[in-house]
Amino acid sequence: MKRIHKFLGGLAAAGLLAGAAPVYATPTLSFTDGATNYTVDPFGGFEWFQSGSAMTPTFVFDGVTPFTTYYMATANGIVDPLGNDITPTGLGTDYEFTIYAEITETAICLVPGGPTGCLTAQFTAVGGTYNIFYDDVADANLVTGADVTDGTSIISGTILAAPAGTFSLTINPINGNIGGSGVFNFFATATSDPAFFNPDLISQNSIATLQIGSTVTNWTQPTGFADYPPSGGTQLIPTGATVFQADGNSAFQAKAVPEPATLSLLALGLLGIGGLKRRLS
Repeated sequence: MKRIHKFLGGLAAAGLLAGAAPVYATPTLSFTDGATNYTVDPFGGFEWFQSGSAMTPTFVFDGVTPFTTYYMATANGIVDPLGNDITPTGLGTDYEFTIYAEITETAICLVPGGPTGCLTAQFTAVGGTYNIFYDDVADANLVTGADVTDGTSIISGTILAAPAGTFSLTINPINGNIGGSGVFNFFATATSDPAFFNPDLISQNSIATLQIGSTVTNWTQPTGFADYPPSGGTQLIPTGATVFQADGNSAFQAKAVPEPATLSLLALGLLGIGGLKRRLS
């Protein structure tokens, strides 16, 4: 990022005092499957298949002790900033986008009971990482976890601490089947590959609808789980782990750019400086 020298500090402050606010550029996604070049403009994010999965090896409900939830999915579509589908023809056959996340969280039990010791819990994200991959071969396997992470990492970031959501576990009183549902949100920084995005992305927010047991829809419980690194890696699902269906989406925002009024104010200030010459670095 460019560092602006001190003599511009007053002008920037004046712009803020004048009510100028940052506006965000609309990102463009460009990629090729080896035969066809695609441009998605304006790019808003990804809609992930409801067949994605989340896996938590161990829950701790003291509100303090961190544990990790893993998430993997393939993209069902590419959306604009309003959430409308703008997927180019060929997604899932000529190429694919996938996501893998490791979410560090804490949980507080709101309603105790059930096989896990808690029927309803409040979750808070406290950290973690995620990567979104592009692959010109659609080979991700959401049952074994293989090749979910073998593409080019085009977006990555750090998950920010924030309240994440509430999950409720239910037990069918007739057959004893375990079911449940919940919504998990997380916010994160974003670092994007300039070969794919113009301008760079700066932030992500995601939402996943989680389902388990008798409530699942169009989902096969995985026998293994994605891992990264290594590229395309997998990990075993530990004995006793809870595995959820996860249907989610991710929205992105591009770097902020000054409003025209702010640019005009800066220009006038620079003209008033006269002969002062300073190289910006």
